[in-house]
Amino acid sequence: MITYFEQNGCHNCSHVFIRYEYDEDCEYFCNHNKKIERPICGSVGMKEDFTSPSDYIDPDKKYNDEEIKEFLDDENNWAKWNKETEDWEEWSKPRKIKAWGKCELHNIDP
Repeated sequence: MITYFEQNGCHNCSHVFIRYEYDEDCEYFCNHNKKIERPICGSVGMKEDFTSPSDYIDPDKKYNDEEIKEFLDDENNWAKWNKETEDWEEWSKPRKIKAWGKCELHNIDP
């Protein structure tokens, strides 16, 4: 190899948020307008998983199957999960980009 260099693109831009998951390809999102705070992305691999109703179940308490089913079927217990997923969808959809794209705002400074 005589000369090697990395092409610039969204994959190495300081504006880009890269979402990864254990068993999925990375996703890239442009966040050049950082005035809008990024919500959690739901990635377990990044420790940003959405709040599940099962997170509220007391691990020290004994539940019967009917109590667990009733708890998980209650729509009120899904309110936080629904809000988190809606916030992520609203933020991410207009910002999703290709890793090898590049725009005039490309910046490699941290």
